[in-house]
Amino acid sequence: MRGNRLVAGIVVLLAGCSTVATEPPAGRVAADMEFPAPGTRWITRSSDQSGKTWTTTWNVLEEGSYQGKPAYRVSDQLNTLVYDKTTRNWMATLRWDEELLAASPHNGSFAWPLEVGKWWASTYAYHDYQRGRRIPRAQITWKVEAYEDVTVPAGALKAFKLTGRSNVVNWTVWYAPGLKLIVKEVQERNTAHFLGPAKVVTELVRHAPPSGERWFGFSHEATHEVLRRGEGREALAFYEREAKESEQRGDSLEAAQAYTAAMWVARPLGMYQKAIRNGLRALELLKSEPRSDEVTSRRANVHFMVALTYHQAGDLPEARRTHQAGMELSGDFESARPKLFWSALFTRGLGQAAYAAGDYAAAVRQGTEGIQSLQKYLAGLPPGPSFNRARRSGRLNLGWVLTLVGNAHRRLGNFAAAESSFDQALAIAREVRVPEIEANALVALGRLSLNRQDPARALTYFEEAKTLATRFDYVPYLIWSHEGIAWSHFRERRHDEALAAFRRAVELIEDLRGELQDPGLRSGFLEDKQAIYHGAVLSALRLGKADEAFSLAERGRSRAFLDLLGTQTVLSKGKTRGLVEEEIRLRTRLSEVKVTAQDAMDTDDRAAAQKKAEAVEREYRTFLERVRKENLEQASLMTVEPVTLQEVQRLLGEDTTLVEYLVTERESVAWVVDRSRVEVVRLPVRRVDLIAQVRAFREGIEGRAPLPDAQARAEALHERLFAGVRPHIRSDRVLLVPHDVLHYLPFGALRSPSGRWLVEDFRLATLPSASVLKYLGGKGQGALDRAMAVGNPDLGPALNLRYAEREARAVGERFPGATVLLRQEATKAKVKALSGNAALIHFATHAELNEQDPLASALLLVPEGGENGRLEVRELFGLDLHARLVVLSACETGLGKLSQGDELVGLQRAFLYAGTPAVVTTLWKVDDRASFVLMREFYDQLKQGGGPAEALRRAQRAAMREFPHPFFWAAFSFTGMPQ
Repeated sequence: MRGNRLVAGIVVLLAGCSTVATEPPAGRVAADMEFPAPGTRWITRSSDQSGKTWTTTWNVLEEGSYQGKPAYRVSDQLNTLVYDKTTRNWMATLRWDEELLAASPHNGSFAWPLEVGKWWASTYAYHDYQRGRRIPRAQITWKVEAYEDVTVPAGALKAFKLTGRSNVVNWTVWYAPGLKLIVKEVQERNTAHFLGPAKVVTELVRHAPPSGERWFGFSHEATHEVLRRGEGREALAFYEREAKESEQRGDSLEAAQAYTAAMWVARPLGMYQKAIRNGLRALELLKSEPRSDEVTSRRANVHFMVALTYHQAGDLPEARRTHQAGMELSGDFESARPKLFWSALFTRGLGQAAYAAGDYAAAVRQGTEGIQSLQKYLAGLPPGPSFNRARRSGRLNLGWVLTLVGNAHRRLGNFAAAESSFDQALAIAREVRVPEIEANALVALGRLSLNRQDPARALTYFEEAKTLATRFDYVPYLIWSHEGIAWSHFRERRHDEALAAFRRAVELIEDLRGELQDPGLRSGFLEDKQAIYHGAVLSALRLGKADEAFSLAERGRSRAFLDLLGTQTVLSKGKTRGLVEEEIRLRTRLSEVKVTAQDAMDTDDRAAAQKKAEAVEREYRTFLERVRKENLEQASLMTVEPVTLQEVQRLLGEDTTLVEYLVTERESVAWVVDRSRVEVVRLPVRRVDLIAQVRAFREGIEGRAPLPDAQARAEALHERLFAGVRPHIRSDRVLLVPHDVLHYLPFGALRSPSGRWLVEDFRLATLPSASVLKYLGGKGQGALDRAMAVGNPDLGPALNLRYAEREARAVGERFPGATVLLRQEATKAKVKALSGNAALIHFATHAELNEQDPLASALLLVPEGGENGRLEVRELFGLDLHARLVVLSACETGLGKLSQGDELVGLQRAFLYAGTPAVVTTLWKVDDRASFVLMREFYDQLKQGGGPAEALRRAQRAAMREFPHPFFWAAFSFTGMPQ
C-alpha cells in the first residue's frame, strides 16, 4: 500500500499520525515529536527477498506547505516527501510537483509521545498515482513494543521498536529519538497485497547534521536530477569519495553503486576519462557478486554507459567491443522483460557504432530494431504516468534511439523521416525532463536545418541547445552548439561571428581533450572535430586573415600529432631525458591538484585548492618556457607549438617555396609561401572527391595500369591540385606539406599539360607539417663517409629481398669505411648500437605499418640477445642520431597513422625527431630490381654534390629511361629541406 519500494521505507522512516491512542502506565521512557533540522542528511540501504539492494540519500529541505497545510519536506534527490507539521505524518510523495503517492489526511504511523506499551489505530485513504490504484480506507494498528538497543551499519543505537499490522502488510520499525530518525524498518507483504508478497529491510548507513556539504542520491533518476539542477561536478566529487569509503568498509555493492553514479554524472560533463575509470571499477566489483537479474542489470547498465563514453571520446573500436560484450551479457537475464530492454539498448549502441563508421543504412536498420524492441517493452508495462521508473527509462531511451535513426536518415538525405524522428525525440525529452536528450535533439534539428539550406532556423535550434548546455554544464553539447552556430553564421556570410564561435568551440575541445590522459582516447577524440578547425580556417580566410588561418591549420595538425604520440615517456633521449622526466612530474602534480580542486566540497577548501592549482599551472608554464629555450623540438612534443607564417618565411631559403595544403569537406586550400610573399589559393575540390581520385591514381600506378591511363589520371590531379598553385612558385625548389589523403599522393608523379612529370620540373621535398621546419636546423652535422647500410635481413625465405643485399653492398662500395650489415648480421641490437655514429644510414629491408598503433610501426630486422627484431617508431623517437641522411628503401616506409587533421606519424617523422634532417622513404612496395637501379643512381648523384633532394630527382629521371611507368620510380619521396 505504499507504492514503489525505494520510497516505501522512508514513508515510514519519517511518518507519524495517531487516531485513537491508548496511554501506557506512567514512569516509562517517552519520546516527544521532533523533526530533523533542514540540512540534515542520511543514507539508507534497502534489500529485498530476491537479493536486490539499493542505496538512497535523504536531505531535509526547508519547510513548506502541501494543500494549504504547513509541512516538513524531505528529498531523496528525485522525489520530495511531505509531512504534516502538526503531527509529523507522511502526506504525499511528489515528483516535479506532481503527486506520486498520497495519504489523506495522512498515514497515521505514529502517536506522540512514544512510550512502551502504547498502541493506536490509523485510518486513511491511500492513492498510488503511478499504478492508478486507490484504497479508500486503509487501516493499520500500531504498538510500541520496546525501548531497546538496535545495531545498524550506522552503529549501535537506543530506539523504540514499533510494530504495525494490517490485513496485507506488517511493519517493524525502530525509531531512535537521539537522531530523530527511523534507523531500521522491516516491511513484509503477504499474497493479498496488490504488489504481491515481499520482504524489504531498510537500515541507516550514515547520517550527518546540517553543514555546507551536500549529499546526493545514487539512483540513475537521481543523477539525472543532479545534472538538471547544474550540480554535476559537486555530485561527482561526492560519489567518488563515497565509492572509496565504501570499498574501505568492504561494502563492494555500495561502492559499485557509487562508482556507477559517478560514471553517470561524469559522461554528460565531458569528463570521459573519469566516466570510463569509474565505470570499469564498478564492473570489477559487480563481477564478484553472486549472479542474479539485479546484478546483471547493473552490469549491463555500466557496460552500456562505458560504451557510450568510449564512443563520445572517439575510441570507436572499444565502444563497439563494449556494446558487443553488453549484448552477450543481456542473454544472461532469466526474466524476459530486462532481456528485451537491454538487448534493445545494445542494438541501439551497435547502431551508433555503424553510424560512426559511416554505414548509415545499417544505423537505420539497427536503430529501427531498437525502437521496435523498446515499444514492445513499453507496451508490456502496466498503465501509469510518465514518472513510473520503468516507463520513464523506456521512454528516455526511445528518445535517444529516435535521434540516432533521425541522424542516419539525415545523412542518407531522408530529411522528412529525420525531422519526424527528431521531433518525437524532442517531445520525449521534454516529457521525461532529461535536458541532455533535449540538447541532443536540438543540435540534430539544427544540423538538419543546415542540410536544408536554412541557416536562420538552424541558428535558433543551436542557440537553444547552447542555452541548455550552458545551464547544465554539458560540455560536449556546448562544443556542438558553438560549431552549429558558427556554421550557421558561415552560411549567411557573417564570418566575424562564425570565426568567434569556431574559436570558442576550439577552446572547449582543447580543454576537454586536456582532461583525457589515455593516449587512445585523446587521439580518437579529435577525429570527428577536425571540421571545427577547418571551419575556423575557412572563416579566417574569408576575413583575409591568412596568418591566423595558417596557424589554426597547423594547430590542428599539432594537436592530432601529440595525441597520436600519446605518452611522452617514450620521447626521452640523451640530454632531453631530464626535461621529459621533469615534465611528467609537473603534469602529474598539475593533474592531482586540479582533481583536488574539483573534489573540494567546502567553499574555503575549494578556493584554497584552486589557488594551489593556479600556482602549479604557473610553474608548468614557466617550465615550458625554459624547455623552449633549451630544446624547442622537445617543447613541441609536450605542448602545441604551431609555427606562424612569418616564422616560416624566415626559415625558408631564398630559392625555396613552401606549399601547404588543407583538405576539408567543402573545399581545399593551399598556402604558397616564400621569403617575400604569401598567396592563398582556394582549390574547388572536396575531400570526398579527392579521396576517390587519389585512390584511383594510386591503384592505377600500383596495379601497373597502361601508361596512358596513368598519365591521364596524373594530369587530372595536377589540374586539381597544382595548376592553381604553379603560377605563384618562383623557384625550382618546392617544399610540400600534404594533408589528409594527400599524404598518400606521390606528388612527383603529377603530370603537367605539357607532358612533364612534376619531378622533372621541381626539386621536391615534403614535411609532415610546417612546424617541423623549426627543428631541422643544426641536425645531421656529420660527413657522409661514415655510412651504415642494412640489407636483406634474414627473416626467412618468404621475406627474402635479393636485390636489397646488392643495394646495401653498393652503398658500402660508394662510401669506403661504411658498416654493411647483411642477412644474419642485420640485427636490431647492432643497428641500435651503431646508428648513433653514422652520418648516413641506409635500410634495404621490409617494414610493417600498424595504423591502429602507429608507434608500433617498425623496420623488420633480425632478432638477437632478447631483442625481437622489430625496430619500432616508439624506439626511434628515443634514439639520438647524428645522421645527415636516412634512406628507407623498404616497403611503405613513408606511410603511418593518418587522422583527418594530422601530419603523418610514421618512420619518417620518428627519424626527423631522432636527429636526422633528411629522410628518403617509399609509399608502396617497390620493385626489388627497380629499387636497386634507382638507389645506385641516387648515391652516384649524391657523391657529386647538390644534396639528397636533387640526387633523388636525378635518380628518378634516370630511372624513367629504363622504367617509364611511375610504379617503378614515383614511390620514392624525400622528407626534409630540399637544399
